[in-house]
Parts: sequence; C-alpha cells; structure tokens
Amino acid sequence: MKRPISLLCAFSTCLGLVVVPAAAAESPTGTSVIQPTVNTEMIRFAITAERRKVFESGMLLPESQKEAFWGLYGQFETERNRLDKVMMQVLQDFVGENEALGDQDALALTRKASDLERSGEALRDRYFEIISRRISGRVGARFYQIDDFVTSALKIGMLSRLPLVGNAPAAPASP
Repeated sequence: MKRPISLLCAFSTCLGLVVVPAAAAESPTGTSVIQPTVNTEMIRFAITAERRKVFESGMLLPESQKEAFWGLYGQFETERNRLDKVMMQVLQDFVGENEALGDQDALALTRKASDLERSGEALRDRYFEIISRRISGRVGARFYQIDDFVTSALKIGMLSRLPLVGNAPAAPASP
C-alpha cells in the first residue's frame, strides 16, 4: 500500500489550501485578526479527484473485476459527494461564524456534523456489503480500508486547519 500512501501525502497537501485567510478584521483589542474561510472548490477537488486516485492505486484489481468495481464506486462516489457538499456548508458555518457562534448554533452545527459523520460511515458499510456480495469479500474489505484511510486523512487535514469553536469569550448563557 505504499503508492496510496504517497498519493495521500499529495492529497493532504491539497488540504492545506482548504482553509485560507480571507480578510483581516479588527479585534476588540485593536489588533488585526485573520478571518479564515473554507475554499469549497478546493475541497471538492480534493474529495473527488484525489480520492479516486488513491482508490485507483490501492485497489489492485484484476481486469475481470474492474468494470464491476468502478461501476459500484461511481454510485458510492455520487452518494458520498452529496454528504460532502452538506459537510462543506457545515464547515463554512463553523468558520464563518466562529467567534459569533452562540450556544444553540454551536450545538446545532455539531449535531449536524455528527449526523453527517454517521451517514458517511453507514454509506461505507453499505457499499462494503454490496461490493463484497457482487465482487468478493477481499475487494469489499480493501474498499472499506482505503475509504476509511482516505476519509480519516481528509478529516484530520481539515480539522487541523479549522479554528476551535469559541476562540472569543463566550456570551453569557441565557437563564
């Protein structure tokens, strides 16, 4: 699995461009604060093209299995892209509203992110079963491992560049 790891390093490099400074804003103390934004086009590129390259390199399919696998992978990718699009909006909301995010909004966004995470895991599980039945258990297991690896790397790459919620003092809780 040496080749997928090297591709994933390139994949992670693309993620460095995901959260970029948008503008400097004046903080209450009079200093400039960089306000990050989420570059959704870069995320879309990283999530689709680079993810597929890692799969192409890592699946090691014989010719007899390629057509069946890539047909199923295309269906998986379509469903995965829908989840990723919603997650990008959640990330934009976290980044864009970070310092002004109230308790209720922080809870709602975190719950939405958690639901999306579970949906992504359920999607992987479902396609693992489909691929295992239609092609083989080994191909299904390899799909599962590679997707888990890529998804984890993507998540770590994005989270390491996002500010934590509430970097500014929290507003007092309402009674």
